[in-house]
Order: sequence, then structure tokens, then C-alpha cells
Amino acid sequence: MDDCSVFLDEDGERVCFDGLVVNDSEVYSFFSDLSEGEREYYGKKAVKIGVIGLKRISTDSEVDYVEKEFNRMMGRFDEMFDPDISSSYFGRLEKTLQEYFEEGGTVEDIFDPANKNRPLGRLKTDLKIEFEKIRDKIAEEKGKEEVKEKTPIKGEEFEDFCERFLSENLCKPLGTELIRTSDEAGELTNSKKGDFIVKPSELDGTKIVLEMKSGTIGQREILERELPEAMKNRVADYGILVSRYVENLPKKVGWFQEYQGNMLVCALGSKEHDEEFPDMLNIALQFAKQRLLEKKLNEVDIDLEKVKNGVNRVERKIEEFSIIKRKTTSIQKACKDIDEKANDLRDEIQSELTEMSTAIN
Repeated sequence: MDDCSVFLDEDGERVCFDGLVVNDSEVYSFFSDLSEGEREYYGKKAVKIGVIGLKRISTDSEVDYVEKEFNRMMGRFDEMFDPDISSSYFGRLEKTLQEYFEEGGTVEDIFDPANKNRPLGRLKTDLKIEFEKIRDKIAEEKGKEEVKEKTPIKGEEFEDFCERFLSENLCKPLGTELIRTSDEAGELTNSKKGDFIVKPSELDGTKIVLEMKSGTIGQREILERELPEAMKNRVADYGILVSRYVENLPKKVGWFQEYQGNMLVCALGSKEHDEEFPDMLNIALQFAKQRLLEKKLNEVDIDLEKVKNGVNRVERKIEEFSIIKRKTTSIQKACKDIDEKANDLRDEIQSELTEMSTAIN
């Protein structure tokens, strides 16, 4: 196409082409088929159609551009929210959540009760301290109750009952001196071990110490601490630990057991069966006196083995008695013959104890 000038009229409609020459075989072929009168019309028509076509081509290009940019933006959007891409928003969010909530994360660390520097750790420590205070208070009150616990038959505190029993049945009739020392310090510093001291009249200068226990105690504690300390504290030659209940002693100790020739452990009753046999205290004290007399005179005045066998028989009879008493309780003592049998066994037990006491005295 040769150079031409294009003039636009001010009316906003007319366009003038000066020197317009088109060198194109297709254009030439098209106009050659037209009559001379039609060529002007179709020439103008061709210009108009061309302009419209050019405008559409421009619009399509813009649409294509927008579509491409939209697709690119959507692809970028997908990448931004793809959880499989670590740099995406979801990827970074997932990483942050893992850092906070997975094992070892920030949240676990914040709420870790084992970490004393974290809120729950400090709360746990404070609660533990408070619970320990409560536990210690309960243990203290329980200990007081055990010390003050009363015998079901006599209605007295354990130590008071033992003092009265010893005084009325053993010491006064025999002229034996009984001293209560449960509230007095002894030879050892800050120690009040040894609740009673018995000074047998027939063994001048000899002392037997009695340590009373209402609570549970172990054999090792008895032999390594309770009785040795009580004997040293009261400068005694023989020590007796008296347990209120046989259940508070180790099973292998039982109702009556001597150790090392100078220490004795005995029980006065059964908590499980609600029974008491205070004469066991008499047996224990007389046994200790005879043991000391044996050592002093270097002679045997009593068959101590017979006493031990008698105690064993008493233990068996107590167990049989307890079984029968449980039966009477479970059937509300409806079976009279069983109850009578239990009473007979109790009389036999008391008879055995009396016989042993007589043999010792």
C-alpha cells in the first residue's frame, strides 16, 4: 500500500483518504468482478468492514490477555493455598500449627505439667504442696486418733487401761513397783520411748520396760528401733512391746513372740473380731520376770517352752473362737448352739491363760 493521507472531518463522521492506492491481488480480483457503479459503494463498505474487523481483533486480544492473566492469577492462588507447598499460606499455617500443637510443640510446652516454669507446671506444684499439707494434716489427726483410740470393752485409752490392769492385777498384789513414764524424757536425748517401767520386787535393781502401741508396726522397726531405744532410754534389762491389736503386728509375730532373750512382743486383742484378752499382758510380764530371774540365778524355775506351747494353743483357740463369733454375727446370733460353743471356747482360752499365769507365779 502506497503512502496516503487520512483526513477526519470535524462533523465526527467523514473520513477522507488522499492518494489511497491498494496493491493486493485479492482486493483487485474482488473489485474487478464489480460493475463500475458498484465499486464506490463496496470500496466504502470494505473500509467499514475492515475497521469493524480490526476493532474485534483488538477486543479478542484483550479478552485473551485477561483470560491468560486470570488463569495465571488462579494458578498463583492455587499455589498460595496448596497445603503441599511449604511456602504457601496453608503450608505455612500447617507448619505453624505443627509447631504449636504437635508433640513437643509450643502449646504442649506451654501446658506441660512437668515443666515447673509453665502455668500448669506451677499449678501442679502448688496443688501438690496443698495436697501434701492436707495429707500431713490427715495423718497427724489419724495419728492422734490412734493414740487416743479407746478399747471397745473397757472404754478407756489404751495406755490408761494397761496402767490400770497392771496396777490392779499384778503390781499391787505382788508388791511390784509400776512407774508410768510415757510423758517423761529418759536417758536418750529428746526421747520418751518406754511408757511403763516395772521393777519386780523379787529382782532388786532389775527393770522391765513396756512400750505400748495402738498403730501398725513392722518387725524390723520393733527389733531395731522401738524396743532397743526404749530399753536404752529407761535403762531396762528386758523390753516388752504391747500391741493393742494382733492385726497391727506382722503375721509371723502373732500374739506372742520373744526375740534375743530380752525382747518380747505380744498383742492383747483382735480388731477384726472385736475381742480382747488382757491376761496376755500378765503372761508377757511374768514371762519376762522369769527370764530375768533365770539369768540372775542361772537356773530354770519354770518350763518356758510349756508357756510358749500354751500361747500357741491359745492362738489357735482364739482363731477358732473368732470364726465361730463371725458366724454368729452373720446370722445375727440366731444359732444358739454355735454361740454357746463360742462361749465355751472363750472359757477354755481364759482357763489356759489362768493356768499359765498360775504356772509362772
